[in-house]
Amino acid sequence: MPCRHPLREVREGLLGAQPGLLDAKTWKALTTPVVLRGVVDLYNPAQLDVLQRVNALLDLNPPEATS
Repeated sequence: MPCRHPLREVREGLLGAQPGLLDAKTWKALTTPVVLRGVVDLYNPAQLDVLQRVNALLDLNPPEATS
């Protein structure tokens, strides 16, 4: 009998109870606040400033357009 990881069982149970979680919009709505909170908690203000500047530069000049 194959070993089942406990997280797999939690995931399957969660998706069974809430099938809408497979929807990309739902995932984005649930994960965006968590990721943003993590970034704020893990980075200092100077690092956040650099991340914002890099993001703005990438928006102006996407990597696929430069290759």
